[in-house]
Amino acid sequence: MIVGISEEPLYSLPSSDFGWAEGVAYSSDGELLAVAELGRDRVSLLSEGRVVGAILGRHISAPHDVAFSAGDRLLAVANRGSAAVTLHERAGRFEYSSEPVRTLHRPHWIGTTAVSFEPESDRVVVVNHVDRDLVRLSGSVTSFDEEVQLWKLSGQDCAFSMPDGLAFSPDGQRLAVANNKSHEVTIYAREGGRFGRAPIARLGGLRHPHSLAFTPDSLELIVTNSGGPSVSVFRCREGEWSSRPVLDWAACPYETFLSAHYAAFVASDRTLACEGGPKGLALHTNRIAWSGPNIGIVEYGIDQKEGEMKADEI
Repeated sequence: MIVGISEEPLYSLPSSDFGWAEGVAYSSDGELLAVAELGRDRVSLLSEGRVVGAILGRHISAPHDVAFSAGDRLLAVANRGSAAVTLHERAGRFEYSSEPVRTLHRPHWIGTTAVSFEPESDRVVVVNHVDRDLVRLSGSVTSFDEEVQLWKLSGQDCAFSMPDGLAFSPDGQRLAVANNKSHEVTIYAREGGRFGRAPIARLGGLRHPHSLAFTPDSLELIVTNSGGPSVSVFRCREGEWSSRPVLDWAACPYETFLSAHYAAFVASDRTLACEGGPKGLALHTNRIAWSGPNIGIVEYGIDQKEGEMKADEI
């Protein structure tokens, strides 16, 4: 359970240093923070607030999300431009190969927006913003081992609504999906080797949720609001998730959010309201980082304690 966040960031890097920062991810050892730069077709690698490496080249196309495998052997990149996920192998302490060792792509994929690994494995899980298989679908989540499809969540039962991000609980028993269009997060329970199609919880009070992360005890879920200036925290107590945030942290100055939010809204003929706020989110043992096209990269220190909270702590 998170009990505190540092008043001042450990570091804050301006948005001008990055080309439209989207998803971020910590390596499992916490030494690296990968940043998907959608506007520059590159993935930057940071260590202690400094850029120490990058993945770029013809295989990186509008990267939207990143994820490290267990043990950091692989770095996965969700390329929104090519609707493909590329897997890059570690080549050194601060280096991953720009040439992918494997590429996942299906002809019907459109707008691959998020990627993750199932806990303690190299099984890649991919989110597609829109799925052409059935017109009524607004997204899908698919698991692969090598090129073999292991399981897939899609269809009306899943309640997907333009999914933008996903996260596994550290124990591997829960899967959370951020649904950009419906302004909610849906949580699914593992049933054997797959996840049940119907969500066990639906979390609201959000504005275009984008990325999310479970705390190490699997009892809290942290979510970025790309259509608001905040990061929201939900808690699970006695097996039940709070349906609304129990905490909201300011992710950026309100003026910074409002200026970017309104500019995107007007430029899109008043249809795009999901810009201006934080997008990427990464959580490690005692650190949390979030990113955004108008925010840059910000990292804070956090304090955590184990165990389920008491009623008077909520």
